[in-house]
Amino acid sequence: FRLGLGVARLVAPLLDRLGLPDLARPQLRALADETGETVNLAVLDGADVLYLLSHPGRFHLRVQATPGMHLPAHCTALGKCMLAQLDPEEARRRLGPEPYAALTSATVRTWAALEPQLEAARANGYALSVGEYESGLLACAVPVPTRVGLSAAINVAASANRVSPEGLVKRIAPRLEAAAAVIARAETLKAGGA
Repeated sequence: FRLGLGVARLVAPLLDRLGLPDLARPQLRALADETGETVNLAVLDGADVLYLLSHPGRFHLRVQATPGMHLPAHCTALGKCMLAQLDPEEARRRLGPEPYAALTSATVRTWAALEPQLEAARANGYALSVGEYESGLLACAVPVPTRVGLSAAINVAASANRVSPEGLVKRIAPRLEAAAAVIARAETLKAGGA
């Protein structure tokens, strides 16, 4: 069995009740305004990333994501960030049989190659994707703790023409972590008042 779109349909009303997209919206907008890049909120749906909210950057050449869009978790910063929050056996089970789909020459295709990236994401508190989903696309993602234990994360996605991997780590990751902390606090406060 693989939980898919049916679960997303069940999760969406739960998220609406929790208000996660609404709570995240101001933070995503502020981060997009500050960085000029596209910022997204997503949850893990089986072996995929399910986008819940996206705020576009100001550049004409920018990443475009739409709520409801699914992308493979093994080659995206959001996916790796959320997989890293799971028990490694559960993460491997969700991804299914190897080799994983190669979208670019940089895409990892085996658990042996992906597992160290997930360990690094756990240790560092953020995950990176550098040309793994699409050549020239870089992203950094951090987890967003939720009361219901749902795997959620936010990211900044940018063109390699404007941001380097080092820039993601030094400039973007701390901003993402601060935004995720605000979203988590807002969700906790909302729960206390609900």
